[in-house]
Amino acid sequence: MLKLHDYVLSAECYTVRLMLSLLRLSYERIAVDAYPGNADCPVLIDGEDAHRDPGLILTFLARAHGAQWLPPDAAQEIAGWLAFTVTKLGALAAARRVAVMGVDGAKRRSAGQIRTSD
Repeated sequence: MLKLHDYVLSAECYTVRLMLSLLRLSYERIAVDAYPGNADCPVLIDGEDAHRDPGLILTFLARAHGAQWLPPDAAQEIAGWLAFTVTKLGALAAARRVAVMGVDGAKRRSAGQIRTSD
């Protein structure tokens, strides 16, 4: 059975949950506290394989379970849209987190409240 490490407020996790729903795939949801950056999500576990990037997860799900979502003649256009979600929509997601949480991430990082990878 598929397992999804999921944070309910994450737009990236939502896209994976939506794709799983559209494909009518059963999965176990494992809730994680991923804000502000203290967990890796979404992560989709399929047996021994772990898929970590939302775009790669969507691509994996489409190839493995729903070829109609990734037709070969549209692969370049789909890749462009997936890249758009990572780059252009990332700023909107950050703004939403500031609005919902009420604190700017840069201020929290400088105050030592956010763990960074370095």
